[in-house]
Amino acid sequence: MENLRNLIVLPFLNTFAGDGEGTLRVDVTAEDGEHQIKYEGKVVGSLKIDEGFRIDTIHLSELSKRVAPILAAGKDLIEYQLKVLDWVAEAKDIAGDAGDWVGVYYKASYILKEDTTDLVLGPYLGRSTDHIRIPIDKGFCGMALREEKTVNIEDVSKDDTHIACSITTKSEIVIPLKDSNGNFVAELDIDSDKLASFNPKLEAELQEFALTFPSL
Repeated sequence: MENLRNLIVLPFLNTFAGDGEGTLRVDVTAEDGEHQIKYEGKVVGSLKIDEGFRIDTIHLSELSKRVAPILAAGKDLIEYQLKVLDWVAEAKDIAGDAGDWVGVYYKASYILKEDTTDLVLGPYLGRSTDHIRIPIDKGFCGMALREEKTVNIEDVSKDDTHIACSITTKSEIVIPLKDSNGNFVAELDIDSDKLASFNPKLEAELQEFALTFPSL
């Protein structure tokens, strides 16, 4: 699973400051060394201090206070997305040979707190895709959350509204996902390179599994 974790795609995390490892690098005057940043008693990052720069303790403390909530939010979101990636891997196991591409799309209003009805791509396993953001009125992904029901398409080529994550996709199932309050906030999207891959038995199994979706 560690290799899968390294492949996680979180296109919306660039809103958080950092170098990808929980370490914030800033151009400030400070003593040589490293200053830990804590948030609610937990280390969430550190300031790397380059040689020759100086900053007094008061300003360093104030800077830490300002960036700590940002780093904490970023780390919490990454930890949550890693949990969802594990969940996506389980969904792929259930889908078996039918699961050529398996991923989660979120309502941007849920995961990013944006004032929009767009869907944004979360963790996925499979080929890379350009469809990072999808309007809710487009494609089968939009239909599933718009109508709050499972969409099972045996042959995607017969519908010109289909938005394919891959040109090899022939059939697709999209299952709406609820948070702990019972609100539809995301969806499980599975694409197959074979026609009619999702029979009633597999659809029921995936719908049952969808009830275990980890809420933010």
